[in-house]
Amino acid sequence: PSAGTYTVDGVYRPATQYNCSVFASNSAGDGPPAYEVQTTPEDAPSGPPLNFAITPAGPRTLEFSWSPPAESDRNGIIIGYTLICQPDVEGLPVTFSDAGTYTLDGFVIASQYNCSLFASTSAGDGPAVTQDVIAPEYAPSSPPLDFTIEAAGTTVLEFSWSPPAEEERNGVITGYTLSCQPPADQLPAVFSDAGEYILDGFIAGTEYNCSVVASTSVGSGPLTSTMGSTEDDIPGEVRALNVTAVADTTLYASWSEPLITNGIILFYNVIVETTTGTVDNRSVNSLDITFNSLSPYVPYTVSVSASTPAGAGQSRQRTIFTREGAPNIPPKNVATVRLNGTHMNVTWDRLTPAEARGFPTGYIITYEEEQQRKKRQIQTEEVGPDESYKVIGNLELTRSYVVTVSASTIGGRGMVSEKIHAESPPSSLFQLRLTGIPNCTIWRFFETDKKISEIKSAVVMNLQEYCDCSVPLTHITSAELSCQGETEIIFRARIYSTPDANSTFLISKLEQWIASAPSIVVQSNRLNLDPQCDIRLQSTDDSFCPKPTSPPPLGVIAGAAVGGVGVIIAVILALYIFRKIRRRKSYNIRGHSLNVSPIEAYSTTYSVCTNPYPMMNLGPLPPLIKDETGADVKSNPGAEYCDVKDNDCSSGIYEEIHPQTSDEEESYVENTLCDDVNLIR
Repeated sequence: PSAGTYTVDGVYRPATQYNCSVFASNSAGDGPPAYEVQTTPEDAPSGPPLNFAITPAGPRTLEFSWSPPAESDRNGIIIGYTLICQPDVEGLPVTFSDAGTYTLDGFVIASQYNCSLFASTSAGDGPAVTQDVIAPEYAPSSPPLDFTIEAAGTTVLEFSWSPPAEEERNGVITGYTLSCQPPADQLPAVFSDAGEYILDGFIAGTEYNCSVVASTSVGSGPLTSTMGSTEDDIPGEVRALNVTAVADTTLYASWSEPLITNGIILFYNVIVETTTGTVDNRSVNSLDITFNSLSPYVPYTVSVSASTPAGAGQSRQRTIFTREGAPNIPPKNVATVRLNGTHMNVTWDRLTPAEARGFPTGYIITYEEEQQRKKRQIQTEEVGPDESYKVIGNLELTRSYVVTVSASTIGGRGMVSEKIHAESPPSSLFQLRLTGIPNCTIWRFFETDKKISEIKSAVVMNLQEYCDCSVPLTHITSAELSCQGETEIIFRARIYSTPDANSTFLISKLEQWIASAPSIVVQSNRLNLDPQCDIRLQSTDDSFCPKPTSPPPLGVIAGAAVGGVGVIIAVILALYIFRKIRRRKSYNIRGHSLNVSPIEAYSTTYSVCTNPYPMMNLGPLPPLIKDETGADVKSNPGAEYCDVKDNDCSSGIYEEIHPQTSDEEESYVENTLCDDVNLIR
């Protein structure tokens, strides 16, 4: 080509120095080159700044950082970086000469901003990099304003304050926290707004150091504090009051100041009193005092109270004796109530310390049978000083008791009350006539105690149905069986009143039951109760129910005769052996002269065989009497049982034993074996 002007485009980079050369060539070769150095013009950056980042740097403050565009994108010398945020912020946009880290403030807390940054050369501005950011909240940087405290009563304070300066809030104030020292019941407390608040639960006459602090969602700002006091009130009780007897006539008292003073304690008022009036009254500034010229056996009450400008507080008391003695009067109004046959309730009025001449340590209840059959036995129960009654159990249903009560102190046991009588429950005798027995003499002889028990159970069961009340089986006593003819038997017993029904009422209910002509089963035998028999008895000497007018069958009469002869023969033989083997010895028991063979003191067995009855063994007999004076003799010859067993015979016979008097001492047999023989345990 020929020489001229040529343009080469799109090959060169902006703001780049190029070293150019040109030479001519012919067929013989290249000529020498011509050289020239040329720089291309700058252009606007083709890439944005790198590593653009925005981070919070404090309240209303953001930190911006970035790096220059990539070198290949600069297209010249970067002469500046321009930062722009929307919405507008005071001081923006702003241009920085170099890349780096910069902090800017004036942002609105909790507002979102869109910020962009671009680099510039002399040829123009490059593309921008953008980022969204929210200006975060911070804790308030200043405390609430105008904080004050005023007394509104003895336990009430009024608080008031204003919010922090607006520019110091650093966000939305979410609440105000109020606290005080010393602590109060309702504090610390959080309030949603500034303002005035009245709070109760403070201690009267007390100075408080209180503070309030504002908070945003991020945290709490600095606090502001001030002092305030409640109004004075009367003080609380003194603490640790201790009163001791130094001598028979001297008391020493000491105490500590109230836990809640409710103000300044001015003095302490100390009063000494007895049941008759005030002995001493003093006002002191100390925490102890001594009283002289007092008397023994007298209860002194020492009262101590504290006073503030608002008045005297409640007193604390202690009662003490200079010396204690035993009570010189018994408990008053002693009374007994027989709850049932086996329990009684003893009540009394407690003695005051003045009456007892000391602090009662307990009460002693003594009781014994009113008419004892044995050597006198006094039983004792003790209860604490705060008790005014005692339920005593395990009593004998048929016995009456005498009761006394006394009090005791550390000085000893006091006077005993007059004897109070606890009578046994009222009782009534009754009898039942049962028919349907094939041979009373034989039937009554076998397992008498079991038959009596079954009859009693039947009576109780039906009686409870008729009276709709509870009758314990033990309330039927002194039960016995007696024959009235060969086909009838008489059941006699005593029934005692219960807590909900007296014996007369129970007898009337028995009459209603008997009037229905009922029957009962005893030892697999169905027996009929005769409604024509008058069941009421005045005494055990009353005659049996009238016998039936119609004669019994001949077979029954013959059987009874044979049975009676057999029993008489057996008894006579047993008596003969009984008298021959052991000599008799005389003892005096409860005014009756009783001759008993010493054989009863041993376990000797005697066998008697009669016809038509089987052989009978009189089993081991219990020990009798230790000496001839009768001092150790148990004087209860009530119903006992003759222990009789089979001996190679088909059946056994035994009979109930009844008490024997001196008039009967020679009569060991009446009608049946063992009847009227007095075996004394």
